[in-house]
Amino acid sequence: MKAMFGRWLWVGPVLALAACGASGPSVWHIPTRHPQIRVTLRSGCPPAIVGYHDVKNPGGGLSNKLVPLNPRQGLICRYGPRLLLHGGGESGPALYRRSSLSNQKAADLARVIDDISTVGPPPGPVAACPADAGSASVIVFGYKSGPDADLWYGDAGCQTLDNSRIGAYDEGNPSFYRSFIPIIDGLSPLPT
Repeated sequence: MKAMFGRWLWVGPVLALAACGASGPSVWHIPTRHPQIRVTLRSGCPPAIVGYHDVKNPGGGLSNKLVPLNPRQGLICRYGPRLLLHGGGESGPALYRRSSLSNQKAADLARVIDDISTVGPPPGPVAACPADAGSASVIVFGYKSGPDADLWYGDAGCQTLDNSRIGAYDEGNPSFYRSFIPIIDGLSPLPT
């Protein structure tokens, strides 16, 4: 009886690992956060995103990837607390940088974003993130056919990127912190 019990203890974890591996890693489907903002190339960057917590994308197609490839152009809207950026006034996130992206730069950024691992959820508990200063960015991609695609980039603290359906995070994710962060900061630098 002891030998049989011991064998089941050893085989059980192997079967459990095999079952987990068979289904593969899952995409991090984020919880819905409201209110959401819709930004388009045509409307441009709103002056502030006070009270917003995510972007809103129309239609489907963004449940398995962060952004479609081959945009014709792009826009990066970066926001930070006015109190920190301007030394006073309203403390909500105000626009501090608007960066238009040419066809090539938008396509390059979309490729980098498409390569980011979206396996999730993030590891917990989070221990090594810098302070969250309350800043965020909205990245917009425009396409020849189809609606613009928006991404919400939580660019402070434990950084995240999402399209309101799926997301990615920087902690333990080299495709995020080695590729995406240097590119986005080069295209649209943080305030100094």
